[in-house]
Amino acid sequence: QPCCASRPSSDPILNPLALLIAPSPGPAQDYELYGVLVHFGHSTNSGHYICYVRAANGMWHCCDDHRVTAVGEREALSQKAYILFYIRRSPRSG
Repeated sequence: QPCCASRPSSDPILNPLALLIAPSPGPAQDYELYGVLVHFGHSTNSGHYICYVRAANGMWHCCDDHRVTAVGEREALSQKAYILFYIRRSPRSG
């Protein structure tokens, strides 16, 4: 399947833009999604990987080998993710 191909509308939509982790004890840590790794193939040992990455300006890009294409947030979030990447929004206190 080619990179950045749109998925059928019946597929579930990811909505993990924010993640709040509340360790005990300690203050909650706030994270935001910045990457979605997608695998096409039958096993992790074969197939093809692409990654959707959110830039600092909020725009999403699809990275497929040597090709980088600007995409919308909905496309990035509609993928069947293999791994999600988060970055901490709030500084750790303590």
